[in-house]
Amino acid sequence: VAIAVHPTLAGRIWLGLSDGRLLMSDTYGTTWELRQSFPSAITGILVHPAIPSELYVLTAKNGVMRALDGGVEFSQQKDSTAKISGGAEISLGALGVHRGTVVLTVVTRAGILTSDDRGESWRVLPLLTSGRQMTAITSFAMAPTNVNRLVYGTATTIVRSIDGGSQWTVVNSP
Repeated sequence: VAIAVHPTLAGRIWLGLSDGRLLMSDTYGTTWELRQSFPSAITGILVHPAIPSELYVLTAKNGVMRALDGGVEFSQQKDSTAKISGGAEISLGALGVHRGTVVLTVVTRAGILTSDDRGESWRVLPLLTSGRQMTAITSFAMAPTNVNRLVYGTATTIVRSIDGGSQWTVVNSP
């Protein structure tokens, strides 16, 4: 289940389900309305903090879908994540805004991908856990006010970047 709340409209919640249904509530979850059905599980919902009508839905097998109208009509982002082997299989994601530019960062089977053009094109970030022995990334976060601060976790390691993912450092974990 993926959940997102509207940053300014009280009561609005989006809910993404494993069967691909995107639901919306304007009543704090008391009632739900079907907004869209996607062909694969929804793994994340990202809402632009300053323009909440701009909504991104992350899917398990079909990449990123974008709506500019609050979730009425979605378009697939030119299948751009699918151009990278394993890139359309998204498990986690984050959205940040840096100097007016939307930065999307997603965790895929191919690793971590980032886009600074609203998902039109993607760049693979180098990881400490890359290569044949890639360990599954189980958690991911981006600082909401600084898109260069990234953190990801595996079953045994926490890794951070302060430069947008160009370099990574293992963090001491408890």
